[in-house]
Amino acid sequence: MHLMTRKYERGLMEFVRLMDVLTIFVAFYMAYAVRNAPWFPTLINEWFGSYLPLPLQMDFRVEHFEQLLWIIVPMWLFLFSYSHAYDFNRTGTFLAVVKSVFKVHLIGGIVMGTVLFITNWFHYRRTFVILFIAFSFMLTLLVRFFVHFGLRYVRTRGRNRNRAMVLGNGQRAMKALVELGKHQYWGFNIEGIISELPLKENTLLGMRVLGTMDDLENILRRTPVDDIFVAMDEGKYVELKQILKVCENIGVTVHLLPDKFDLEIAKSSVGTLGEMEFVTFFTIQDNPAQRAAKRALDIAVSLTLLPSLIVSYVIIGILIKLDSEGPVIYKCMRLTRNRRPFVFYKFRTMLKGAEEEFELVSHRNTMHGPIAKIKDDPRVTRVGRYLRKYSLDELPQIINVLLGDMSLVGPRPPLPEEVDLYTLPQLRKLSMQQGITGLWQVNGRDDVVRFEDRLKMDLEYIDHWSLWLDMKILCKTLFVVLRGAM
Repeated sequence: MHLMTRKYERGLMEFVRLMDVLTIFVAFYMAYAVRNAPWFPTLINEWFGSYLPLPLQMDFRVEHFEQLLWIIVPMWLFLFSYSHAYDFNRTGTFLAVVKSVFKVHLIGGIVMGTVLFITNWFHYRRTFVILFIAFSFMLTLLVRFFVHFGLRYVRTRGRNRNRAMVLGNGQRAMKALVELGKHQYWGFNIEGIISELPLKENTLLGMRVLGTMDDLENILRRTPVDDIFVAMDEGKYVELKQILKVCENIGVTVHLLPDKFDLEIAKSSVGTLGEMEFVTFFTIQDNPAQRAAKRALDIAVSLTLLPSLIVSYVIIGILIKLDSEGPVIYKCMRLTRNRRPFVFYKFRTMLKGAEEEFELVSHRNTMHGPIAKIKDDPRVTRVGRYLRKYSLDELPQIINVLLGDMSLVGPRPPLPEEVDLYTLPQLRKLSMQQGITGLWQVNGRDDVVRFEDRLKMDLEYIDHWSLWLDMKILCKTLFVVLRGAM
């Protein structure tokens, strides 16, 4: 359910972005149709003629203006991302959506009008710009209206929901539970309560008591959760700093009501939960424009590569089948952001039943830590050695990227049994979407044999992530693969 929730949110964001592009085109040609209508200049000259330096003319051709779309579309999409117009805040109001959309069109209109006025570019027409801004605002708001209330509708019916816990057992926690239960359209499934102290009761307000603050790490290890609402009583927040450190390391989003702490990595933002204020802590950079661009890059590269790789898939599949028995594609369960499981795809490079024979070759493991890599592994097939040398066994993961299970760049997705051996700080590796390539792959690759060294580079990537860093890693990956092939 968690994996579907994330896929649903990503798919929705991409759908709204596509609708925004469509809206821009519709608003553009609606503005042209009205501006070019015979009655429009007559109407404007009649009503506002005394305020105009010159009467409106009919010499208005759309081909003079269509080139503007090359400027308007990217500028509008950037402004939407910059204004958080793609962040469908679960507890947000539609008024906040209106403000966000208005901000986009106010800034966009000022920039567009100023540039065209100063340069007299494309036979500048004020009425056309005003009409375009008005139509774009109304249509964009209409799309956001259906999305906002559509999300509320589907969340009340069990879709697009996040798992959440409430930490606390006093009046503040009870009020938070009531608010979360009353607003089902926010989309939080409360898994239970983590109490401040041991309780005799097993339930509070019908919710399970999962344990105390001392049990938080174990609770989070065994229960995938997206959000924790910290609602302790006044005067007890000093005791919570270590608890927030646990959440910070694991990468769980924390909503604190209402105090803040001096954490080393987590950033914070302020929001409301009904009538209550809360502070949200997040452990990765929350730049919506960059996140949207990262996902757009993943989709663009995946869609570009897949058609050209079909022949390669067929050839590799035939070679694998001719070389040894077993399926062409090796599938296993891996974990991605916030320990969500997904089906991980690779071309099979080992003999059938190789997993059962791991103990026989485990003494050859060249890695240090909760990962394994067997030198001269006898379980690897002849074709498998070739595929591994050229990194061709990783090609099916392009499908994982397109599905949203992985990103092109990010920490490598671990096995669940590997994650069970992680220490608390190491769990932060899973606070971001896992990827095909990353920092340690382009800075030593197989020469980086210590898990701690790989993890250090993964955390460095998470803490300093940017779209520019992704581009650099992708370019370096190409050269690393080519060097390995020579």
